[in-house]
Amino acid sequence: MQEEITSDRNPVKVVNKLMEIWHAHDIESAAALLAPDFVYTTSVLASLGIKQLDKEGFLRRVWQVTSNSFPDTRVEIINTVAAGDQVVLEVTENGTMKVDIQWPTGVIPATNRFYSVPYVYFFKVNSKGLIASLRIISDTWQFREQLGIPVEMMYPNAEMALQKQKDIITACRYVEGDRQEGRDNVVVWDEICAPDIVMKGGAGYGEIHGLENLKKVVGALHNAATRVITIEETIAEGDR
Repeated sequence: MQEEITSDRNPVKVVNKLMEIWHAHDIESAAALLAPDFVYTTSVLASLGIKQLDKEGFLRRVWQVTSNSFPDTRVEIINTVAAGDQVVLEVTENGTMKVDIQWPTGVIPATNRFYSVPYVYFFKVNSKGLIASLRIISDTWQFREQLGIPVEMMYPNAEMALQKQKDIITACRYVEGDRQEGRDNVVVWDEICAPDIVMKGGAGYGEIHGLENLKKVVGALHNAATRVITIEETIAEGDR
């Protein structure tokens, strides 16, 4: 039976503590807050064919590299949702690239440019009050563009990445909301979304305001390609 998480091990408090440590660039305190079997996954690494990193890999290849290359990096927490041992943060991450990065595709020279990009952090905290896992979803394309990093330096298959991005942008620009296919595919959105819904999306369509605009984008993506969404976890708290 899993040990009950006591108040001093409250998952939200543990995660907030890590955020404080992150801003202080304190790698030793971070190491003490991560479980020995900690696992890190992210959309950035996935695009490079790297499935996950263990605790040592995360501290060395993510924490240390980010602290060195982006010394002014900050995370602004916009929303926090917690359920049981899981905590989700919606954040805006920003910083200035001051030092070269050793990337799997080679060295990326410092651009001295600033980025501010939305991220979602998924944490799991164990019964001992240690962070067992962290999964990050981010808009890597917007991150790359804001920093002025050439696509071939960030992606091993630059041509494929560029074409994928062009396909999304083209679909969103040219598929109109009154096309029959678009209406058929997005009729359900009328039933589940408020008229003033706001959706934060990826590069190519950015932040979408209003149900009618959202339906145009959803219809465009449905018509551009066959898309399958696999739900790995559902975390809910109140109306979120």
